[in-house]
Amino acid sequence: MQHGVVNLDKREQERAELNVLVGKNLSRLGQLEGLTIDLYKTQALPTILSHILQCKDRIAQQNLTDIIIQAFSDEYHLRTLPMLLETCSALEEDVAIQTITSSLVDRISNYCSSNNYLPTEYDLFETLKAYLSEITEKRKLSLSAHLQIIYSLIVMTIKCYKNSGANFLSLLNTLYDMALQKIKKSFGLDSKSGIPDHLKILKVPLDLLKTYRPLMLIPKYLEVVHALPSEKMTFSNQFIDSLLQFNAKITNAEEFATVMQFIEPLTKKNELADEDWQRNQFRVASVLNLIYHNDIGFMYEMLLKAKEFFLDPSKSDLDVTHGVVPIVFKSLQLIQNCYKEKDSDPNWEKKVKAICKLANDLVTAIKETKSKHGIKISYLTFNLYLQCTLLTGKCGLANYAYQFFTQGAILVFEEEGYFAEINMDYTAIHQMITITSCIPCFDPESYEKLVKRLAQYSTKVQAPENQIRLSLSLAHLFKSGSEGDIKSALACLKRAMTSALAVPDAEVDLKAQVLVELVDHFLYFFKNHPDVCEAKYVNGAIERTTKFIGEAKLAGSHLAQGRLANIKSFIEIQQDLSKITKKKEKPQEVTPEGTEVENKTLQFEEAVAKKEVARWKTIEM
Repeated sequence: MQHGVVNLDKREQERAELNVLVGKNLSRLGQLEGLTIDLYKTQALPTILSHILQCKDRIAQQNLTDIIIQAFSDEYHLRTLPMLLETCSALEEDVAIQTITSSLVDRISNYCSSNNYLPTEYDLFETLKAYLSEITEKRKLSLSAHLQIIYSLIVMTIKCYKNSGANFLSLLNTLYDMALQKIKKSFGLDSKSGIPDHLKILKVPLDLLKTYRPLMLIPKYLEVVHALPSEKMTFSNQFIDSLLQFNAKITNAEEFATVMQFIEPLTKKNELADEDWQRNQFRVASVLNLIYHNDIGFMYEMLLKAKEFFLDPSKSDLDVTHGVVPIVFKSLQLIQNCYKEKDSDPNWEKKVKAICKLANDLVTAIKETKSKHGIKISYLTFNLYLQCTLLTGKCGLANYAYQFFTQGAILVFEEEGYFAEINMDYTAIHQMITITSCIPCFDPESYEKLVKRLAQYSTKVQAPENQIRLSLSLAHLFKSGSEGDIKSALACLKRAMTSALAVPDAEVDLKAQVLVELVDHFLYFFKNHPDVCEAKYVNGAIERTTKFIGEAKLAGSHLAQGRLANIKSFIEIQQDLSKITKKKEKPQEVTPEGTEVENKTLQFEEAVAKKEVARWKTIEM
């Protein structure tokens, strides 16, 4: 068949026709009603296998063996497996035995798993293991061929033995050990050609088991991971994909250590382009978000392990910024959990103290990389300190919140004028103002110090419109304090007006916009805090704004023009008694004597409304 025909195309056609013919005949044989398993095992199969071995033709042996595997039922193959394997081991040297073996093992494993059945007359795993050992000794199998067979055996073991407890892990460990021995022998020869199959045997248990935890109990698995000559990052990415796909949680320090061993190649920069390096760091960070345990002690222990890993000085390539940030947020979540258990846990304060120290150490570690990363790290550190401030403040932990704010965020802000250099000072100050307004637990003295400090920062902002907006926000802070600093709040409003008037008239749109914003804020204070803002300040703001917009001859559709018109409409409503009086009709009440009780609800509301109208009529338009 290999040498009798010169024309290649004709030879291939004859071979294909012969395959079809033999395949049909064997298929018919397999469908005969009288062909029992015993008859097949004692007469039919031995005869066919004898012919296969006698022909000594590589292609014929390959094709006939494939046809047998496809033509007869899986049950027949399972009952005659030792005989089939013996024949396979005796095939010609250049027959692709890995293809035949994989096909046979796949069919048997599918049959056994779907029928929940294992043969009793022989040990399936030991039979296949012995076969693999035999062909490894007798044949010069390439690493790729060897690993292909190992792959099928791993799949079979998982499908058929996964419910056998510790024995299941022992069987997998045996297979990975056999793979490891072949990998070591092939090192430097065809190890690179076997990389795709090397990766497959590492990934398949993740896909089938849908968890990484059993792999921690297979010592040889991790050794096979480390034995990868290259493409270690490929496996790390595959491992992360599996974790994320199945949302596999990391629940103790031992699991965390093992997972980090699997993904550690992604933490090494080597010669990667910056874009690829950054992508790897985001992948590592995504794994850290899987750290979770209900018990605060276990969770804290895992976070300490994470800190050790990312702050290890021997890992010079490690990018602290990406890895540490998720740990900081996990620490903040843990603080929340501790606070929730304060009534039932007498040691909650000690735990909070330890976790706050951990969070501070992590943010400080990021801060120390400033010389390497520059302003981006300063801003990241600043935001992390603010997050720590916000969360501890929301939990009522005033001392920790104040320390994170003053010794963390504010110090970063003040260092070397970084934020002013990149025109981020306004954003940073506004963030600090917002955080301060969200924390109700500061004592009056600390609150006053913070607000006055922020007021000092706001005066150094260059852009007038930013100064105005900061002053207006600070006015709210001063008034919102527990003691309500009316004088300082009014000073902020006046300073905002001064800054608005300082905007050059040439910048028509900007000046019109900030003036209208001022009117809006003055009205807010007049309506809600009349002790801060009297009518004369509102009148002054309206007069200046109306005059400027009129002289600037802005279009009626201009945003500032429209907003000012809306403000005036609002004032008109407040000056109309009929529109602000609540008209609630209350049913008449009757005494036991039948006398109606006068309903004074409407009269009282109307009296209040009259006072409000009188107050609002002091506003001139």
